[in-house]
Amino acid sequence: MRIGNIPSIQEFKQQLIQCEERGLITEWELPYEQLLTRLQAAIFFFNMDSDHAPDELYSVFADYPDLVIQPNQGSLSQMGYQISFQ
Repeated sequence: MRIGNIPSIQEFKQQLIQCEERGLITEWELPYEQLLTRLQAAIFFFNMDSDHAPDELYSVFADYPDLVIQPNQGSLSQMGYQISFQ
C-alpha cells in the first residue's frame, strides 16, 4: 500500500489550484495528506468569497460523481467549506 503522493490526489490538487487561479475559491488545504492512500479518503477544505458553493465548482469536478461540497462542520480545518467523496 502506498501512502502519500497519490496520483489521483495530486491531479485533484491541480484542479483546486486552477479553481483558485480562476477566483472560484480563495484558498484551500488538505490536512494529513501524507497519511492518505486514496482520493476517496481525502477531505479538502476551502474558502470562497460567496456564501454558496457555485454550480461552477460542480462543473469543474464533473469527473467525480461522488464528490460532495458542503459547509465545514468539523474541527480539522477553520475553512468554511469541505469537499469529500461518498
